[in-house]
Amino acid sequence: MSSRIPSNPHVGRLFQHNRPNSGLENSRCATRSTPAPVFLSRARPSRAHDSDRQHGDLPGVKLSIRSDYSATAVANIALMEADIGVLYHSVSHPAIKEIELASSRLVCVGHPDVLDEAPFMEISELEGREIIGPDPADPLGRLLAKRLEELSITVRTSVTAQSYHSLVALAARSKVVTIVDEIAALSARAQGLNVVLLAPEIAIPVVASVAINGERSALVEQFMQVCRTTFRTFG
Repeated sequence: MSSRIPSNPHVGRLFQHNRPNSGLENSRCATRSTPAPVFLSRARPSRAHDSDRQHGDLPGVKLSIRSDYSATAVANIALMEADIGVLYHSVSHPAIKEIELASSRLVCVGHPDVLDEAPFMEISELEGREIIGPDPADPLGRLLAKRLEELSITVRTSVTAQSYHSLVALAARSKVVTIVDEIAALSARAQGLNVVLLAPEIAIPVVASVAINGERSALVEQFMQVCRTTFRTFG
């Protein structure tokens, strides 16, 4: 039997596990996949020991990582081709249940030449400023656009990207700031960038997405707990 489980939250990383005699799932043969955020798979390689530790507790289980964007991940979960997805909270889907794992705050990321180090910056400081923005159809992009509209703040978006590691990489190679969440920004300081929390706080939930009619194995439950524990150590 084979199955896939994700490791972490807007695109999906998939952990594939093969467990012929694990007893953790039903006996019928199946191939499943699981989505979670792509930025985490690149943001903090040192976190790999968390999945290694989980793997060590499950002899005979093979783990691999794959990334999917939200729309693909949600479709796979709804069709029960995925056991679980770790994503940003998005538009509700009638076939999917979301279980909150953590909350991640939005931050401004930029080169020290264009963004001073500070405990926070007022979102009003973005007025009229050029930014590299998250895709407007993305959960984080929708959240940011909604808040800017509520506060009547206008920004100039020269470039958008759907993957958050791309936003951080573009900010590192330009003199333009970007807006991501604090988990996606984990790698930014290592690249010499400043990371500043936006105020008032804007937070986006990180959720485990599962099919309402799907079965949830002991391995999936264990994986969600690993995610909760790991997210608490971020920052």
